[in-house]
Amino acid sequence: MEFDGPQPGDVGNGTDDPTSDQPPLTNGQFSVKRGLAYGEHSVQDLAVLSQGMQWWYNWGPRPEAAVLSSYQDMGVEFVPMAWDENFDETQLRQYLDAHPDVRFLLGFNEPNFRDQANLTPAQVAQHWPRLETIAHDYDLKIVGPAVNFSPGGVDIPGVEDDSSPFLYLDAFFEACSDCQVDYLAVHSYMKYPSAVKWFVGQFTERYGKPVWLTEWASWDEGGPATVNEQMNYLANTARWLENNPEVYRYAWFIGRTDEGKDQHPYLDILDADGELTPLGGLYTHIPASDYRFAVNQRLQAEGGHRGEGYAHQPTSDNQGYVDIVWTDSSGFIDFDLRSEQEATVRVTVRAANAGAERILTLLIDHQPVTTLAIANTGGLNQWQTFTGQMVMPEGEPTLTIKTSEAGYAINWVQLTEL
Repeated sequence: MEFDGPQPGDVGNGTDDPTSDQPPLTNGQFSVKRGLAYGEHSVQDLAVLSQGMQWWYNWGPRPEAAVLSSYQDMGVEFVPMAWDENFDETQLRQYLDAHPDVRFLLGFNEPNFRDQANLTPAQVAQHWPRLETIAHDYDLKIVGPAVNFSPGGVDIPGVEDDSSPFLYLDAFFEACSDCQVDYLAVHSYMKYPSAVKWFVGQFTERYGKPVWLTEWASWDEGGPATVNEQMNYLANTARWLENNPEVYRYAWFIGRTDEGKDQHPYLDILDADGELTPLGGLYTHIPASDYRFAVNQRLQAEGGHRGEGYAHQPTSDNQGYVDIVWTDSSGFIDFDLRSEQEATVRVTVRAANAGAERILTLLIDHQPVTTLAIANTGGLNQWQTFTGQMVMPEGEPTLTIKTSEAGYAINWVQLTEL
């Protein structure tokens, strides 16, 4: 349909460049964009998440009581939310008074859903100045309101399709053309990665604002049939989100479910207190594009910067969370490295193979440097280590692990300077 609403770059006031303040990676962080939508963290939960996750929110104005006094010590950021027009402004301001480092405020949660914030576009515009006043008082940027395709029922004046998040935002921005909206907030439970990428792209193209994907998982249309399918979905979409400059932040839904990690829809990032599920291990080990692995650091096979031709599964090995099974004879994984000096290194690969001998080729900056023969280990649940040597150049090389056959599994790769 023809779009007569605000054009890209014309929506709301906001800041000129809301992506300019993205902090650099520090202390071995895998990502500054990655977060979690969850409201029942323990101190132990945040500790195990902190290396691979930058932030979280809980749909409320302050952190859970269990972590309120300690979360900052772990380097994890909390982002408060004004859930609907009845949010507790006193509690929010008290939290902001005590935490002057807070930078963002999440706006209303799914106002286009009857069973969520349940506000028309005009009502959101009516209440938005309260958020702007708070943002002004505490020098905050505003994210939202968060939208998704809805069942309808929240009236969008002048249109027949009340389910469209785009028509909802069109009406909101028409009613609130001078409002401060620094980032868009989007939710998606679309089953396929291609659909998520299309959906997020529509918002950035239509409104010219960077996106926070504040709830996301594969759940629609029956969702994944197995946790392995959810892993493949998460890995595909998380890498795309991590490397998309128009996505400022993203948050998986959810930490734990009543169903548990082994039951549909396979959403759980957290297992027992302070423990990651295999899905959580995958989520927290995907590196940002500017992260560099070091020599002498173990490289989890699922944690490459780029790759294709493999599938994920919870590992049967006694170490790690996830392994990969080659599904294509041209499969590969790339790891971007930092090497302080040229050195001879021992390469150790943890693999399981139920078939004939397989050959792994190792390349540095696309040039083959050595091969490893992966013998039959007795089954895909029987793990052995295979070793070789290579010269690692000084600088920031890319190590590629490339297979020539499918059907066997890799858990991790270790580079050890000799």
